[in-house]
Amino acid sequence: MSTLQRLTYIMLTGILFFSLTTQAATIKDDTIININRFANRPSLQGDEFTIKALLSLLPNNKYSFSPHKQGITYFEIVSVGSTQLGWIDVAQSQKATEFDHEGEQLLVVVFQYGKGHSAKASLNGLEKNAAHSEYLCGELSQLHFCQVGEKITAWLHYFDFSGQQHGHLNVTSYSNSHPFYWSDTLYIQ
Repeated sequence: MSTLQRLTYIMLTGILFFSLTTQAATIKDDTIININRFANRPSLQGDEFTIKALLSLLPNNKYSFSPHKQGITYFEIVSVGSTQLGWIDVAQSQKATEFDHEGEQLLVVVFQYGKGHSAKASLNGLEKNAAHSEYLCGELSQLHFCQVGEKITAWLHYFDFSGQQHGHLNVTSYSNSHPFYWSDTLYIQ
């Protein structure tokens, strides 16, 4: 086996291993069969983004969001975490973070309510898939971590941009129904 073939084999094995280890649940027809809630959950020095923080950022029943609709009905960047600042919540329609994010880690949390395809994000042109996605269940005002037997209604997508400290962030997802394209942007200082 040539060196190139060995390197290709190692890379493909690594990609397969990491794609399998990021799976935190067994799902059938959008229903949780079993779940390992904390598998590969990103944190900033042990500090995790919480459901309570998420609920404080969501609209207060101003809009009607149906968990039974086939596609995405809400898509938003909800938090930016960095080694220096910890988790900083992002308000709806906020265009830039208020403080400079520095340090080794830079994590971004995106909330998606409704079915769509895996979200993607880019920071300064560097595109990434979600490093981790968590499943949420319930209506928008009563979201919680899914339990076995519940249908998934929402996701928290975590993106890891460690090594970068600032720049233009763009996140996108494609919905299973109209409108098909969803995006949000934020300038991280």
